Amino acid sequence: IKEIIPLYGYLRSMQKQHTILQWAFPEYEIPHRGTAWYVVAGLVVGLLIVWSISQQNYTFPLLIIMVTIILFAHTLQTPLTLNCRITSEGISVGDTMYPFPDLESFWIVETAVGEVLYFQNRRGMKRVTKVPLQTQDADNVRTFLQQYVEENQEYTNEPLGDWLTRRLRL
Repeated sequence: IKEIIPLYGYLRSMQKQHTILQWAFPEYEIPHRGTAWYVVAGLVVGLLIVWSISQQNYTFPLLIIMVTIILFAHTLQTPLTLNCRITSEGISVGDTMYPFPDLESFWIVETAVGEVLYFQNRRGMKRVTKVPLQTQDADNVRTFLQQYVEENQEYTNEPLGDWLTRRLRL
């Protein structure tokens, strides 16, 4: 009960916050995968399975098959629509609130699919959060956030993991 009461107070304070900017975005982008992508992916999976069996490694093919099934199941799902709210207290993405004092820095990057806001959290396992800006003006977002969080000028490109995911259409 002692842990629930502060959480209730925090949620009540979130309701009183003044929303500065708000927009919706898909949880993840659905990449266009043509027939060639599936043929190449199938060949890579097949070659990895044959190679690992030829090396008498029987666990790796099971792992490859499990990952392939998981990736295929993921393609059957539609992404959730998340809401992003930038308030006077912090950034809210979906059901998660990131108060400004917990944010280390932010940066905005121009990618092939549009401008993306990244911010680094001081706490938790997921330290960097990615939010596509959709139709939001990057300069407005930047100007407001600079009042509360330091902008990281060193990051001018999207992170390697995001770039690889987009390029490999995963």
